[in-house]
Amino acid sequence: MERLIALPLLVLLSLASPWAHASPIVVFGSESQAGAEAPPQALENLATGQPLDNESRRQLAYGEALYHYYKQDPYTALMLLEVETARGTFTNSTHYAALLNAELLLHFGLNERADDKIKLLLVQDTLAQTRAMILLRRAEVDYQNHQYDKAIPQLEELANHPLPQEAEIQRRLLLTNIYTRREDFSAAENVLTTASLDHPDGGYLGYNLGVVMIRAGQLEEGLAVLKKVVARHHNTEEDEALKDRALLAIGLTELQRQDYSRALAAVAAGRFP
Repeated sequence: MERLIALPLLVLLSLASPWAHASPIVVFGSESQAGAEAPPQALENLATGQPLDNESRRQLAYGEALYHYYKQDPYTALMLLEVETARGTFTNSTHYAALLNAELLLHFGLNERADDKIKLLLVQDTLAQTRAMILLRRAEVDYQNHQYDKAIPQLEELANHPLPQEAEIQRRLLLTNIYTRREDFSAAENVLTTASLDHPDGGYLGYNLGVVMIRAGQLEEGLAVLKKVVARHHNTEEDEALKDRALLAIGLTELQRQDYSRALAAVAAGRFP
């Protein structure tokens, strides 16, 4: 415990993100979502030995890439998309495939290639939600390149666009991380306070909000939010790990203000060695 006291609280209270285990955020443009997610005609043609048309080949190829994405195998997913794009199965107008391709390129740090793909998408006519997702990916490129002055206005503007719920969480977390790095805790708090914690990834928003409040000196409010994170239903190992982080943040905060009994109670409730 003495070792913890010696460490700065800001170092220990780091923000959390669900991206490492998140499901892909898939938004479809010119092709329908149902067709891309579940290609019954393609499967029927495959089963009966009939030749596959171009749309069926796209459906099957994209379905295979999504399968590897969900299996936490991003490299195979990226290679499949790259190969099928080179073959002409996917084009720049196949918006859902190009978006996932850009997301995977960002995952591997290939920011320039991702940016090139996103710029090609931006000059096309797309559905409103698809365009919002393209703009989010563009802001993520700037974020990855530490160009925060460019990323902030894009992310703020996207609050007025029809993003899917998972993408809206990403937008909020990106903004929160930028504001927190700049120690603009009031701006970070404003981004998070209007978010719902009921979403499966809402625990991350709650944890980050609690940490931001504590960093801003609002200890009681921050601790109250962290306790809500602890009280959430925890159905997965990831949920349990987030609960442990929240308990550790509570314990360290109580330790900082020398409430040793509450600090020990919080640590005792977690899975710490």
